[in-house]
Amino acid sequence: MVLLCTSVVTNFLPILDTGSHKCVKHFVFQTMEEAKALLRLQMLRKLRDMPASYRAFKSDRLVEQLLLSPDFHQSRSISVFLSLPEEPNTWELVRSILSSGRRLFVPQVLPERFRSINNIQGNDSGMCMHRLHSMGQLSMWPMNKWKIVEPPPPKNWTEVVDRAVEQGGLDVIIVPGLAFTSDGHRLGRGGGFYDRYISWYRRIASSQELSNPKLFALAFEEQIVPSIPSEPHDIVVDNVLTA
Repeated sequence: MVLLCTSVVTNFLPILDTGSHKCVKHFVFQTMEEAKALLRLQMLRKLRDMPASYRAFKSDRLVEQLLLSPDFHQSRSISVFLSLPEEPNTWELVRSILSSGRRLFVPQVLPERFRSINNIQGNDSGMCMHRLHSMGQLSMWPMNKWKIVEPPPPKNWTEVVDRAVEQGGLDVIIVPGLAFTSDGHRLGRGGGFYDRYISWYRRIASSQELSNPKLFALAFEEQIVPSIPSEPHDIVVDNVLTA
C-alpha cells in the first residue's frame, strides 16, 4: 500500500510504501507534529528493515567521505554521537578520532532533575558534551534508556558542565537524525536536544569567542527526502554526507 500524505502546515509530502497494495490514501495533518511523527515512523521502519551487512557497508563509506572532508580534516575538536544499531555506525569513526590525537566529545542527555539552567554555563538544552579519551573509558560507561552508551549521570549540579565549551569549543559536530534533505534540513527523534544544544552553544560561543562548528550529518541514501516540516528552532546542518 502506498500512502501519500499532505499537510495543511507545510509542503511536506512523505510517502509510505509497504510494498503490498496499489491503493493510495490521503491524510491531511492538523499539526506539524503529526507530519513529523509519520515521517519518523517511515524512517524507523526503513532503517530497521535494512540488513546489518548493508548498514555496515554504507557506514564504512560514510566514514570514508567524512575523513576526506577538508573541514573535518582541519578540525581539532569534534563531537560525535554514539550510534544506535539502526543508525550509520560511528564506532569506527570514534576509534579513528581517538587514534589521531584530536579532542573527542560525546553527548550525554541529562536526567530530568538536571535539565534546568541551574548550572554555571547557563546550558538549558538538557544535554552536555563529555570528553572521551579512550575506547577503554567508553567500555566502562553505562547504557541509557535508548540503549546508547553514555557518560555516567551527574551526581550534583557541579558535575553538569559542558566539557567541550570548558576545553575550548568544537570545530565539528556530527549530528544524528532520522531523515534529512539534501540541503541540510533534519528530522530528529523528537526530543529536541540537538536543536537546543546547538542554539545554546552558538550563543555561548559568540560571547566567549569560541569557534562556530561545522555541522555534519551521516545519512543512508534511504534517509534523504525531498522536504521536511520545519520550525524556526530546527537546526540546519552544513553538510549531509550520503551513501
